[in-house]
Amino acid sequence: MIDLRSFLIALIECSVAMSVLILLFIAITPLLEKRYVAKWRYYAWLVIVIGLIIPFRPHFDTALIQMDTLVAPSYTQKMPSDNSEPSGNNPTQSPIQRAEPGVVGMIPDDNPPIGTGHRGWAAIPWYCWAGYLWLTGTVIFITYQSLRQLRFLKMVKRWSQRVTDQQTLNILQSLQAELEVSQQVKLQVCPSITSPMMLGFVNPVILLPATNFSVDELFFVLKHELVHFKRKDLCYKSLVLIAVAIHWFNPIVYLMAKAIAVQCEISCDAEVVKNTDRYGRQLYSETIIGVIEKPGMQTVFSTDFYGGKKGMRNRITAIMDTTRKKTGVFVLCAVLIGTIGTGTIFSASANASGDLKPLSERGGAITTYYNPYATLEDNVLGTLGIDSDKDEICRVRVTGPTYIDANGRKIDYYNRTDPYYGIEWGWEEKSAIQKMMHKMLSVEGKNVTVAFTDDAAAYRDDKVIEKMIINQIVFELGYHSKNSDYDHQAFINELINRGAYVIKDVVTPENFKPRVWQNKNGDFLGMKLLTDYDQKNKITDIFKQEITLHKNVNGNQGVQLGDRFVIKHGETLAIDIKETTDKMPTVNLAIINVTTGEFIDWMPGVRGGYRFIYTPREAYANHNFKIVMSGEESDNAYIEIFTYKTGKDEISHDDCREALMYKTDYVGVTDAVARAIKSRSSSYLQGETVTEGHIILDTEEQKGTVKVYAISSVGVFGFENGIFTKISGSGVVPTVMTFSKNQQGGYELLEYKEAEDGSGYTSSIKKMFPRRLQDRVRSTHDDYSNLKKQQEEQAQEYLRSIGRAAEVRAHVKKKRPNIDVEASNKLFAEYTKNDAFLNACPYWLGTRECIENGQRFIYETSQSKTGDGCDLITFRKTRANGTVVEERQYKIEGSVIRSHPTVN
Repeated sequence: MIDLRSFLIALIECSVAMSVLILLFIAITPLLEKRYVAKWRYYAWLVIVIGLIIPFRPHFDTALIQMDTLVAPSYTQKMPSDNSEPSGNNPTQSPIQRAEPGVVGMIPDDNPPIGTGHRGWAAIPWYCWAGYLWLTGTVIFITYQSLRQLRFLKMVKRWSQRVTDQQTLNILQSLQAELEVSQQVKLQVCPSITSPMMLGFVNPVILLPATNFSVDELFFVLKHELVHFKRKDLCYKSLVLIAVAIHWFNPIVYLMAKAIAVQCEISCDAEVVKNTDRYGRQLYSETIIGVIEKPGMQTVFSTDFYGGKKGMRNRITAIMDTTRKKTGVFVLCAVLIGTIGTGTIFSASANASGDLKPLSERGGAITTYYNPYATLEDNVLGTLGIDSDKDEICRVRVTGPTYIDANGRKIDYYNRTDPYYGIEWGWEEKSAIQKMMHKMLSVEGKNVTVAFTDDAAAYRDDKVIEKMIINQIVFELGYHSKNSDYDHQAFINELINRGAYVIKDVVTPENFKPRVWQNKNGDFLGMKLLTDYDQKNKITDIFKQEITLHKNVNGNQGVQLGDRFVIKHGETLAIDIKETTDKMPTVNLAIINVTTGEFIDWMPGVRGGYRFIYTPREAYANHNFKIVMSGEESDNAYIEIFTYKTGKDEISHDDCREALMYKTDYVGVTDAVARAIKSRSSSYLQGETVTEGHIILDTEEQKGTVKVYAISSVGVFGFENGIFTKISGSGVVPTVMTFSKNQQGGYELLEYKEAEDGSGYTSSIKKMFPRRLQDRVRSTHDDYSNLKKQQEEQAQEYLRSIGRAAEVRAHVKKKRPNIDVEASNKLFAEYTKNDAFLNACPYWLGTRECIENGQRFIYETSQSKTGDGCDLITFRKTRANGTVVEERQYKIEGSVIRSHPTVN
């Protein structure tokens, strides 16, 4: 699906690149004329013409010119080489995700605002007015040429007469037989023309001027025009016209058209005088010269015996040249390669050619989540929804749609094309799909069982969904995690053999809903993937233009977009991140209440192609606000900011805003919910501190109890490689908690329920949540970023409490020791089973910190070389002051491991 912007980028690339090829070919034509026959030079130009008509080219990694173009919804982009997070059914599920540090700090109030660009031309994206201009020029060019042709045909029809001279007709008939032209060709005389020519694609007509040609001259004139007809030169000229119409703005294409016209006549002359002696060639040249003083009217849809004075010298020289020349296949092939290779001149970051790059993590690929802390069998059981002793560790949930494009690729950081569907999918054991509609799909020689719930049954034969499944399975069968050492192929093969791929629900773009959450102050925030159905009746235009954002990831600096503005009661603020670049696929966004001087929200790493909304609580109505933004890197982005009338979707479902604000003590409930979620951390790996994130959807209070409907997540943090990272935890978990409320206003947990895994997920949602909240609970795809932010803020608070400065990140890149595989498995699997020290040391080259009896210890694994060149793996335990508590070294000789004495 190619949009206007992508087409224009491809057109400009093509025009510039082909201009280089055109000028080069014109420059070397005199040299080629001496060595190669005219016909092949003529058809080499045809390759160039077709290259201009089809502007799209394959783009290669190596390019002469790099174009870092803005990317709106329609691009596939280059993947970064650093930290990629594990993917899953849904990125919100992964317990380990990439994040940038987000320390909330006050942005100086004197940030210079970027002037609002919604007035005049600045409000129109460049590709819109450029597209209108290009289309207008193309229409004018074609209209002019068409009117000129109609005028000429009208004149010919009025003044021409059929030739009745039998001798002339006999010559024509004889030449048709000689050239094997079976189609009837009419012959007419028109006094309004001064040079012979041919008209007509279907009903060809040779027009002769009212001139008394000799028999020899007539022979050459008619043969010349019949050669044009036999070679379909009028079709060739039509392609040239199309190419010039498309690239009317490029002066080089007009030079090309003239050069082709000359080569057309030269190559035609060569066919006419083929096997002719020198006297015949001279006579033919004199016939051409005879019309020099009689140039007349010609159109693009006719051939011309005259051909113009400028090319006359070359034509006569070529006619009299009897030297033997090469066929010129080499020239044709060279031009073909050059035309295809023009894609290497440019490498557009938006991939404007529409070529699909290979699937990659965060670049269009969908993968099934694998928990590296659990076994293969536990992962398979957890994914299929089968009970497992380690079900809490291998928690796998599908909590909302995966958005895909028309090519069945996931809308992601580096594949932000137009959304086509939102798909809820997952794996189920085969016994659970017996009542579902299902079919077999062959992928890479494997039979994949694909099932459809009642909600998705209408899409059983949908080709886009089929593409999605094929893309996913093919990618997963060749996928290797960069961060964890496990066999993903074995995992997927087990799922294919023992389970079924289930399409649970399909949502079309017009039905996409925003994900809305409420902060502790009662404000509503949300986000939504931008589609063509997101037009709103604007109340206030705040900002709309392309800007340059500077790199900043800690919230202390940024660029103010537009002037300060007021959000009135009943209004919602919309911030559309419409376009970003390869270099900067995400931006950092802050909403600031200028009246109170507080941050409403700080959102680092928000993706392009999304709308972010903010609806203030009643107390903040009519306050002044401002938007400050920075980049993940320094680059350009296209942003639009405005306000519009608040609707039901902007404040969640069924007036839950009032329920939260007035039915209960919201702050008290929030603290109780946080404590309850943290209490679930015993099911996960132990770390240094436990964090949580939650979004309260609604509460019900009756007879001293409060029932809270929420979306929750647990995060256990610890130090790895000096970074405070999430080492264990859950993804997005739909949760219902029931509390008793005592006379002192405190809350005690009575019941804690989580939605079931696997096949029981949907039915448990229906049992646990009221109907009004079920759609919201099933659409939690983008909630993890909010929950993750809450967890990281708590992690930062913990660091401040212990007086330590460290980076907080959701995942740490880990490098495994580079040793023999068998030795690695033995050392890090067998040796660590019954050895507490080795088990505490990291399995990667780096450090892990643990608190033991109130003291901090650092466990380190490192790799070096022995004196004889063998690998040496060192495990070390030290105190925080650097004192070594224990150290062991192992010498690796191929697959053999030998204990190595440590040096004190």
